[in-house]
Amino acid sequence: GKTVSFGQIGDGAVSDYTIGARAKGRIGETPLDFEAEAAYQFGDSGLLDVDAQMFIGILGYTFQQEWKPRLSFEFDYASGDSNPSDGKRETFDNLYPTNHTFYGFIDFVSLQNIFDYRLQLKASPTKRMSLQADYHVFYLDTPKDNLYAASRAVKRATVAGADDFVGTELDLLAKYKANDYLDFMVGYSHFFAGNFLEDTGSADDADFVYVQTTIGF
Repeated sequence: GKTVSFGQIGDGAVSDYTIGARAKGRIGETPLDFEAEAAYQFGDSGLLDVDAQMFIGILGYTFQQEWKPRLSFEFDYASGDSNPSDGKRETFDNLYPTNHTFYGFIDFVSLQNIFDYRLQLKASPTKRMSLQADYHVFYLDTPKDNLYAASRAVKRATVAGADDFVGTELDLLAKYKANDYLDFMVGYSHFFAGNFLEDTGSADDADFVYVQTTIGF
C-alpha cells in the first residue's frame, strides 16, 4: 500500500484553517479540576482536501496535604490518515508545536495520528522544590499512517499490517529554585518500544537523562 507522508502534495500551495475551543477550571468547590480542548482543520494542502481534528481532555485531583500532590489523567487524540488514496489529508497538523512537555520528554511523539493516555503525579515537598512523574501509553489513531516526532517529521514510516501500539514512556522530573535568579532541573525518561516499532524496523528501548540550569537577570 501507499505510505502517507505528512504535508502537501502537488503544487505545494497550502490553505489550512484551524478552528477550536478550550475550557479550563475547577469543578465547584471540590478538589477536582478539568481542561478540555478541541480543534478542527479544513482547507487545501496541495492537491489534498484537509479534514482533520484533535481533542484533549484532562481531569485532575489535588489532595489536601502539605505537599499538595495532584493526580491527573489526560487523554490526547489527533487524527491520522486512514486512506492515503482518497484525496484527503486527515493527519492533524500540529502547527507550531511545543510537544516536549506534553507527549513525552523524549520527543518521539507529537499531536498527529495519536492516542496518548497520560497519568501524571505532581507534588511540592517544599516551596522551592517540585517533583513530577508522567506515564504515557501511545497508540496510533490508524496504523495506515505514520508515527510523527515532536518536530512534525515522520519518526517511523508505517508498513502494511503494522500494529497500532507504539509503546509507553516514563518521565521523572525534579525542579529546585535556589533563589530568585537560579533554577535547577534534572530528569530521566525511559521509552518502552511497542508492537508498531517492532513491525516497522528497530524496536530498542530508549533512555534520556538531562540536567538543566537557568540563570535569570
